[in-house]
Amino acid sequence: MNPFYNRFRNKTEKELQLIIENQADYTEEAIEAAKHILRLEEFKKEEELKEERRIKYKKRSASGAEQIKEYLSGFNKGQLFTLISLTLFYWSIFECFYLYSNERSFGTFR
Repeated sequence: MNPFYNRFRNKTEKELQLIIENQADYTEEAIEAAKHILRLEEFKKEEELKEERRIKYKKRSASGAEQIKEYLSGFNKGQLFTLISLTLFYWSIFECFYLYSNERSFGTFR
């Protein structure tokens, strides 16, 4: 095992990048250890992103009631009131057309 691995394991990404950029100041083993640790960190970050996506996907596949609750939580009270008011308004227009559908002015002209 590379002796530099244990020494470089606790270094930050910036410090490891400096080791790679200044290769003339370090041995080949130190450079390999720095590259290896950076690759491991990138792999860990990718795995964390994948896990976050899995969690988000699981949240999306929630039940219908949970989906509605999550959707409505994005509305503030004013927007929710507007949504309900518009729904009732359109419903009342539809009911008026249905009520007067037998009137002559809504039928065909003969």
